[in-house]
Amino acid sequence: MRQAKPASLHSCNVLQLAASQRRLWQFGVTGDTPALLAEDDRTPADPLPASLVSKGWRSLWHRKLNLAWLPQDKVFLRVIQLPASDPTELRPMAELQLEKLSPLPLNQIVWTLEALPWKTTPATVANDDGQAQPQAALQTVIVLIVARDLVESFLGELEGLGYMADRLELPVLHQILTTPVKGDGAWVYPLLDTGKNGGLVAWWYGDILQNLAWLQLPATDQWSEAVQEQLTQIIWAGELEGWLTSPPQWHLVADEPTLAAWEPVLRQFANAPVETHKALPARELAALNAQRVARHVAQANLLPPEYAARYRQQFIDHLWMRGLLAIGAVYLVVLAVYFATLQVVQYQKQQVDKEVARLNADYQAAKQMRERIQILQEQVGLKFAALDCWSATAELLPKELTLGSMNFQRGKKLLLFGQAKDEDVGKITDFNEVMSKATSSATSSATNAKPALLFTKVDPPTSQLVGGAGNLRQWSFSCEYNSPEIE
Repeated sequence: MRQAKPASLHSCNVLQLAASQRRLWQFGVTGDTPALLAEDDRTPADPLPASLVSKGWRSLWHRKLNLAWLPQDKVFLRVIQLPASDPTELRPMAELQLEKLSPLPLNQIVWTLEALPWKTTPATVANDDGQAQPQAALQTVIVLIVARDLVESFLGELEGLGYMADRLELPVLHQILTTPVKGDGAWVYPLLDTGKNGGLVAWWYGDILQNLAWLQLPATDQWSEAVQEQLTQIIWAGELEGWLTSPPQWHLVADEPTLAAWEPVLRQFANAPVETHKALPARELAALNAQRVARHVAQANLLPPEYAARYRQQFIDHLWMRGLLAIGAVYLVVLAVYFATLQVVQYQKQQVDKEVARLNADYQAAKQMRERIQILQEQVGLKFAALDCWSATAELLPKELTLGSMNFQRGKKLLLFGQAKDEDVGKITDFNEVMSKATSSATSSATNAKPALLFTKVDPPTSQLVGGAGNLRQWSFSCEYNSPEIE
């Protein structure tokens, strides 16, 4: 079953650790060509820029990959030929040969592989009858092996720098796989980070990578003799194994200063011209590495799976902690805003309460004043009503009648009491009638309108004889005063 490819990358960091400096490149890998976003060179004592290497919430949708280059001369390389098959089946087949390939016990190593494109035209071999038969298509596989304690030590150094690696790779491997190879020969790659003190030789015969061999050179002036000695040993081994069938054509892949130092040594050893090729600078090699990883072409990853799982869990835990801290910070801010708002509202309420208390005092004072004014208006109205009643009674009272008393009750009812001779009893009725038609002089003069009746109702008079000389009668009647509405 084909494995699903991981999510596409947004950016890729490539870190190179050397004795004198640390170099970090960050590339954007969303397009066809990696774009250099940042480059950082610093001494080993300086920390790495956290803004470039750290991962946060943004990394969930803009995936960032941290890649580191292992020390190249510490990795053991072997080339094997396997039957062409599905990529997922190559690792189990290589694992069957791992015990004889590894220089260390299997429990002390970390290993991975890089598969080269397999041959499309299978070779032919002779059978027992001497007839040519097609050979099964083969696939060249480079097996990378490194001591586990070295990997763990290197990862510990990276962790101390705050760099959680997602991949550990060998930069010279990408240089080898991108070098155009024509014909049979040996391609020599002096190490980028150690100069004359080491190198890698790739042997190509029959369009197949047959062997990869390290050159371990002393840091002295006699390094050229060591180069010639080790190349001689490799040639003998190739002849014994059968893949070195003719004198090789020598190729040197390096930068300008290294070409000038190595080319005479190889030319003297081969006693033949040496083709020189310019190697990719470290920055371009890092860009190539990022591009191959982004396109899922690079297969060799020496990061142990348990470290990858631990880094992933640490990343998730870090996001959870940052999320909880962010929620806590937001909660505290909201709480602070709430209490600040509450204090402001309470202060505003206190000011409103003070204003209400002040206005309430004014309101109560105004209300009391209004009540006093109403009482005064009523008193004035009662005085004028009494005067109107007295004036009407005085003007309309016949001379034959005698007014004994007048009582103005509660400003509503006027009670009249008096005496009259028995023969003047008709005058009492007349007086009662004219009183029912009496008008208010105050109303008519104030409004210039039709005079209003002074009384709304005048009860019929009552009278009775009393003893004594002159046959006197006592009379009385009541009148309902037509009082105006007092505003």
